[in-house]
Amino acid sequence: LSHIDFEALRKFFDDTENKNIAAESLSAGLEEKIKEMARKNKIRKHFLDRLNSLIHEYNSGSRDLDAFFEELLVLAKELSEEDARAIKENLTEEELAIFDLLVKEKLNPSEVDRVKKVAHELLAKLKTEKFVLDWKRKEETRADVKITIRDMLYDNLPEPAYSEKECGDRTQKVYFHIYDNYVDAKVNVYAQ
Repeated sequence: LSHIDFEALRKFFDDTENKNIAAESLSAGLEEKIKEMARKNKIRKHFLDRLNSLIHEYNSGSRDLDAFFEELLVLAKELSEEDARAIKENLTEEELAIFDLLVKEKLNPSEVDRVKKVAHELLAKLKTEKFVLDWKRKEETRADVKITIRDMLYDNLPEPAYSEKECGDRTQKVYFHIYDNYVDAKVNVYAQ
């Protein structure tokens, strides 16, 4: 997405006689990209909801083809920015997914940096120490992963910004994210 020339795309759309095909092609490409991005970070699911809403509005006749295409371009630009956010935040894609599960509104910059550090250190610890062979199959290894997550969050998230309840809630979210996306340190949705 970062390599798309949006002005050239708009010009192509304006110059083509098959505007429906151009809009449908962009829509399908965006859907594919969003699904890939959301697979790595579930927080991004709202982009797919937005695309589906645009498609529904267009199909129901409440949005004309030109307006639909313009909205697709706006969405594509936002996806491009989201795609580059990990680099901007100085995190890997997998650290960003954990950071997004941990971060909350109204944190000061030093607290945000601390949350980034927790995301980085937690992932490193899990990958080097906890993702043993078939870690999901045994209750003991699953519990060890969850306890590691809980301890890292309770011990390292900035106080008083995070209450005990918030740490518990985020422990659950991070654990489910890890369980859904990691077979082990090398086999996961990010290892492509």
